Amino acid sequence: MLVLSALWWWTPRIAPLLPSIAQRRAIVVLADDPLRTEAALDLWERDPDSQFWILGGPNLLLASWNQLDQRGIAVSDARLGAMMQGDDTVGQLTLLSHRLPRNVRYVTLVTDRSHSQRSLLIARLALGGRGIHVEVPPDTVLPARLPPENPLRRWRDGLRVQLWRAIGWDGRSLGLWFQQWAPNFWR
Repeated sequence: MLVLSALWWWTPRIAPLLPSIAQRRAIVVLADDPLRTEAALDLWERDPDSQFWILGGPNLLLASWNQLDQRGIAVSDARLGAMMQGDDTVGQLTLLSHRLPRNVRYVTLVTDRSHSQRSLLIARLALGGRGIHVEVPPDTVLPARLPPENPLRRWRDGLRVQLWRAIGWDGRSLGLWFQQWAPNFWR
């Protein structure tokens, strides 16, 4: 048991040191805002061998596909991945952990500046156990359209991901209950 817990902790730290022959990169955008997708596409132009994943609902996905079309990128491009499931950041990133190909070892996560630290924590917890190193671009690259988040949201979502890792349930239904009965809780 001690060996397994040590491996869980060391795997994301060792992965960047492994040979890069079979390792791939992915740029993942939480596409709730077209400016995020634009920032992610700008990063992808600098690293076109990376995979490009768009996370968001059906309407957001259509808007992102329009942005791809405007840049002359075919939606059928083999480097593209999209997920329309996942109601929130925790749901999207835990689902992504199952969908990313096994050879992806580096993820650049693109979101809003105010959302980046919470998203980074969620992604590192959800993807780090698979040996995937996660980073966010510098703040100068990320759009800044949202007000600062309540720091308690980071704790809440970190605990939700740990719950998901332990028993496979991400606590989403509990969050929906809080939205209904305590709408201003940790906003």
